Amino acid sequence: MTSGGSRTKRKWPRRIKVAGLSVISLAAILAACGCVYNRVASRRLARELAETPRDSATGLVSGIAPLDLNPDANRGVLLLHGFVGSPRDFGELPQRLSERGLRVRAPVLPGHGTRPTDMEGIDAAVLDRAVREEYERLRGECDKVAVVGFSMGSDLALRLVRDGAGPPPDALVLASPHFGVAYRWYAILSPALWARLMRPFVPYLVKGRTFVMVDRPEAHEDLYAYDVLPTSSVIMLNNVADDLWEDPPSFLPGRVLFIYAEDDSAASARRTRLMADRLGIAASDRVVLTESNHHVFHDYEREEAISRVEAFLADALGR
Repeated sequence: MTSGGSRTKRKWPRRIKVAGLSVISLAAILAACGCVYNRVASRRLARELAETPRDSATGLVSGIAPLDLNPDANRGVLLLHGFVGSPRDFGELPQRLSERGLRVRAPVLPGHGTRPTDMEGIDAAVLDRAVREEYERLRGECDKVAVVGFSMGSDLALRLVRDGAGPPPDALVLASPHFGVAYRWYAILSPALWARLMRPFVPYLVKGRTFVMVDRPEAHEDLYAYDVLPTSSVIMLNNVADDLWEDPPSFLPGRVLFIYAEDDSAASARRTRLMADRLGIAASDRVVLTESNHHVFHDYEREEAISRVEAFLADALGR
């Protein structure tokens, strides 16, 4: 108070003023960019919803369907596909395993293979529950069961083991596991942080074919993924990976095979190596591909990847 009884005006430090203005400016920039981006994303989403042919009974995109091959076999393999992907992520692997006398189940995970809008509200708990139900069903019908995961499917396979679901799998195959996003210097911030920053302004992201990480050009036509996806689903994916990174399984049943590309542009190969070390995976059970990208079952070394899985499961489940 001054001698005259008036209240003095509080002066904020210059650094606080500058920081406040910086935050406001960043929010304004994100909001402005978001408006422009949202127009593009909205048009792409509308086109995908209107033009993509779907099965009228199931809602699944034409050509996308769950697999159940060789249903009378008593040794089973559960295939878990990747983020916004489908069972087509596995290329020729399902048929090859079936021809070896194995039962092969490859579900379409919740929110996948239908409409991008169906990914809204899909979280780790929903995916874990679906995987557990598929596993328990197959386990109840087969004497031995292996789980093969691709990308996010590998994370879900490890979470299945970590969180417990009756008798554990007799073997695990983790192909291109996603324990973190591959580093890109030009992104400045991590994709997880970008997604959280943009979510209030950008509800949907354009994925496009550019982000289907496979080097063999012909493979793009064999794969399916949403063209547009909810920003919330990207946050969910990163949460699943971070949770597993911070709390991996303390025990792994049977044998585990890691298959990944050294130059994976989607999932961090460095984190894959570190996780394999943490889990005590032997060098003989690590397949490192040097001429492939993320989609190892579709890329230039797809035959090596499929053959290694075939041999591994034949040994783990019995010929």
